[in-house]
Amino acid sequence: MATTMGSTAKALDSRVEVGGLPRLDRFFPDCALGLVELVAQKSFGLPNLKMCWFANTFEYRAPHPPAWLNANRVELAGRLFIAGTPREEALQRLRRFYGIRVEKLVFDDFDALIAEVHRSLSRGTPAMSEFDMALLLPPGRSNGRVQPHMIGVIGCDVPGGTLRIAEQLHGEVIIPLSQYQTAFHRFQEQRCEFSILRCVSDGPEERPRFTQEEIASAVRGALDNLTSSSLHLGLNALRRAGRDVAEAIEVERAAFAIPGQWIFSHDRHALRGGLPYWHEAGVITKIQQGELDKVLAQAFRVWFQIDMTIERALHRKDLEQMREASTLWAKVVMLEERLAALLEGVVS
Repeated sequence: MATTMGSTAKALDSRVEVGGLPRLDRFFPDCALGLVELVAQKSFGLPNLKMCWFANTFEYRAPHPPAWLNANRVELAGRLFIAGTPREEALQRLRRFYGIRVEKLVFDDFDALIAEVHRSLSRGTPAMSEFDMALLLPPGRSNGRVQPHMIGVIGCDVPGGTLRIAEQLHGEVIIPLSQYQTAFHRFQEQRCEFSILRCVSDGPEERPRFTQEEIASAVRGALDNLTSSSLHLGLNALRRAGRDVAEAIEVERAAFAIPGQWIFSHDRHALRGGLPYWHEAGVITKIQQGELDKVLAQAFRVWFQIDMTIERALHRKDLEQMREASTLWAKVVMLEERLAALLEGVVS
C-alpha cells in the first residue's frame, strides 16, 4: 500500500542543507563506500579511503545463445563483474586502518525516513541513503526491477518538495522529493530493504598501516584470479566477454549495455589511489609505482572510453558505435595483460 507524507514529515517545515563538502569521488568502485569517503573527509578530516579498496579481478556469467540480450533488449544477457567480496573486505580495512564502522538503519515508514534525513543534515552530515538507479536512467533503460544505488542527501526542503543529492552518475543535482518517495515505495513493493548508512568513529587512536605481507597477499589473490584457467575468471573471462560482445553485436544488430562492466574504470582509478600506500609500505619502488600508475591510467581511460561509447550507441541506436566499443575491448585486454605482468613483478 502506498505511503503518504504524514504529520512527522510535514512538521519538518525548515529547509536544511550541508555546505562545505569535499568533492564526491565519482569513480570510487562502490557507490556506498564513495559516500562513506565523502562523510569521513567531512566529519573526521581523513584525506581519502583508498587504502581500503583492492580488487583487480574479473568474473563473467556468459549469455546462452540464441538469447544474447535480456528481455528489455538493451542489456547483454550476461554479466562481467569483480570476483570475490571487495566491499566486505573494504569495510574490514575501513575499521582497522581508519577506525570507522558503518551502521545501517532500515526503514519501512517514509515519514521516519525523512525525519532521519533531516536529523542527519541538521547535524551537518550528509544522509547516505538507498535509491533506485532505475529512476536516474534514460527512458527505456530500466529492466523493471529495483536497481539498488546509494546517494548522499545533502539538502532537504520538505515544503518546497525537493532534495539536493550528491550522486556518482550526475554529481550534485536537485531531485523532486516525490522521486525519493517513489524509490522508497519501489523498494517496499519488491521486498527490498531501504536503508540509511551512518559512519561512527572508534576515536582518535594510532592506527596500523598496510603491511608488505598484507599487500602482497592481496596481489597474489588477484593474480590467482587473473591467471585462472577457467573461462569464467580472470583474463580468460575478459577475453571471452569481448568475443561474446562482438558476436552479439552482429547477431542482434543492436546497441546494448554490458551489465557490471562500468565498475572496471572505477576499479583502476581506486587502485591508482592506493599505490602511494604500497610505496610507503616498501612493496614497490618509485619506478614500479610509476609503471603501475601509467598502465592503470591508460586502462582507466580505455575502460571509460568503452563506457561512453556504449552510452552514445544506446542514445543514438548506433551500431557503428557498438563496433567501436568492441574494437576498444581488444585494447583494454592488452592493457590488463600488461597490468597483470607488472603485478607479477610486485610479488616475484
